Formats: sequence, structure tokens, C-alpha cells
Amino acid sequence: MDDGRFFSATNFPDLGYIALKPDLVVTNLAEVYPARAANFSIMVDPSTKNQTTVPRKVFPSLTVQLIPEDGKKFTALTEKALDRRLLIMLGSNVLAAPEILIPIETSGFSVDFTNATEMKKAEDDLKKLVQHPAR
Repeated sequence: MDDGRFFSATNFPDLGYIALKPDLVVTNLAEVYPARAANFSIMVDPSTKNQTTVPRKVFPSLTVQLIPEDGKKFTALTEKALDRRLLIMLGSNVLAAPEILIPIETSGFSVDFTNATEMKKAEDDLKKLVQHPAR
């Protein structure tokens, strides 16, 4: 990649090559809030229709809602990034690097964290970008 650089971070080692400038810069968010997830999964046996509840580990997670204009740009970006990783950063910190298997057609996404302290710091930083309606 002539117009990029190799990227590696502590929580995402050897991520790969990235462009020198971002494809999308977001400076305003609609909302940021902790995501709620069940600490179990329900498994269904297709032949008997019997259900089994299986415990699962839940990681602290934030939901990030983009403003509508940026949501459209994010969808277009994920359409171009199919079968590639999309680096999502907050300043110089990597928030996520999901592999895009299908376009993300919503104006938001969730980010998992390894612990609540890490999530709270990111939440506080992201909330500084939340647009507040004019009063």
C-alpha cells in the first residue's frame, strides 16, 4: 500500500495496513450509552423444539449512535469495506476493528470492552461528542 502504513496496537496487534487519512471522521454523535446484553443464550434443538438455557460471559459494551448524516456515510463505508477490517478509533485509541461481512445499515454500532473501567473511560470521552439539541 503506497498511501498507507502498517498499524499495530496493544489491543489489536499486527492489524495490517491502513490509509494515511481516515475514510470517515465523526465529530458529533447522537448518543452513547451502555449496552445491555443477556448473560445467557437459548439453544433450541430443531428436531424436538426443546430449549436449553446456556450461561455466557457478557463483556461491558457501549452503543454508539451516529447522527443521521454520518450514519449514511458509515453505511457507505461498510459497503466498500466488505470482507475487510474497519478500524474504529477514538483519538489515538482503537475502539474496535471488526471484519465487515455485510454492510451495517443502521446509524450505530456497539463496542465491547475487556473491563468496566475501560468502558467508562471510553463512554466519558465519547459523550463529549454527543450533540445536544438547541434549547
